Amino acid sequence: MLTVDRHKVGDLLDPDNKFTCPTLLGPDSFAHLTLRQPRRGVYEFGDHGFGPDADRLVAELTDLILTWDRDYRHGPGPAITVHPTGTPVPATDRPQLLVPRRHTTIAITWPAPIHDSKDPQ
Repeated sequence: MLTVDRHKVGDLLDPDNKFTCPTLLGPDSFAHLTLRQPRRGVYEFGDHGFGPDADRLVAELTDLILTWDRDYRHGPGPAITVHPTGTPVPATDRPQLLVPRRHTTIAITWPAPIHDSKDPQ
C-alpha cells in the first residue's frame, strides 16, 4: 500500500486513495492505482509508475485492472472469514490471501470469475 501525505504531493501523485493505495513494487520502481473523474458521475481507474522498470509494472497493473473489470467487477466480491489461530483454514481452489494475526487468521477468498471462458463475450 502506498501512503500519501495529501498536503505535500499536490498534483505529483494522483493515487486512487490518498491514505492507502494499491501499489506494485519492484526493486527500483513502483506503479500505483489512480482514479479520476472525467465528468460528473463517471470515474475511471488507471495507473501511474515511477522508476526504470515503471513501464513493466504499469503494464502488469493495467492487466490486473482489466481482469478485475472483466471477471470480478459485477460479481459478489471476496468472502472474508476469520479463524482462531491454530484452526485450519478450509482448503479452496480459489485465489486466497491469508493474513495471520496474533489470535486469528483472516482469509480473503475470491470467487470464481463471472466471465466464463467458454462464453465468447
